[in-house]
Amino acid sequence: SRTALAFLANPWKLWASGSLPHQRAVLRLAFTKPLPYCKNDGYRTADLSLPFKLLQGLKTQDLRMVEPRGFEPLTSAVRLQRSPN
Repeated sequence: SRTALAFLANPWKLWASGSLPHQRAVLRLAFTKPLPYCKNDGYRTADLSLPFKLLQGLKTQDLRMVEPRGFEPLTSAVRLQRSPN
């Protein structure tokens, strides 16, 4: 849905709304479990939900554009001749 895509595009916008129900929804949708907290060190690394893991994977990959010739394999040029009829 459009709302889910808007959330994935910018979860901060929903968080910054200041609405407690919205902020709770962000936490539930962005992380698989409650944020780990250590009394001496503060918050620890959180486990992201699947959509954010996928987006993070796209960000860290070496993405390149497709070659100008495209995906199709190169084929030799075959000349077709018309029959004399």
